Amino acid sequence: MAVLSPSIKRLTESHHSWEGQATEEKNSTYCMKVSMSLNVAENDTDLCYNSNMRRPEKAELSKSKDILCPDIDDYVEPGKDPEITWYKECRPKKWRASVIQKRDILSFQEVKEGDIGNYTCEIQFGGFVVRRTTELTVT
Repeated sequence: MAVLSPSIKRLTESHHSWEGQATEEKNSTYCMKVSMSLNVAENDTDLCYNSNMRRPEKAELSKSKDILCPDIDDYVEPGKDPEITWYKECRPKKWRASVIQKRDILSFQEVKEGDIGNYTCEIQFGGFVVRRTTELTVT
C-alpha cells in the first residue's frame, strides 16, 4: 500500500500499466508491459499517514525489535541504497543511541515504553513521496 503526496484528494484504487523500452548491448529493443495494484489514500487530518493503511507491529519491553519500511524496492534505483527518512508521530526524531537506522530498517536494540507509537518511513520517487507507517505496540 502506498500513500502518495498529501495533496491527493480522495481514496482511490486503480491498476496502472505503462510501457517501457530497454536496449541490450546487441542494440535490440525490448518492450515490456508492467501492471501493478496501487492504493492511494488521503492522509488523516494533521497526520502524514492514513490510519487505515498502517501496519500493526508488536514488541516486547526490553527486547529488540526491527521495523521494516516494506515494499519499497519498486521505488529504489537498482544498485543504490534508498534515501529513507524515518518519523515518529509524523515528526523528525533524534533517535537514542540504541535505535539504529540501516537501509530500510529502524532497529530498536532495547524497546522502551516510550517507543509505543506510529513510525513512518518516507522515500522520494520522482515527483512523489512514498510513505509506509507502522503502528508499534509494546507489551
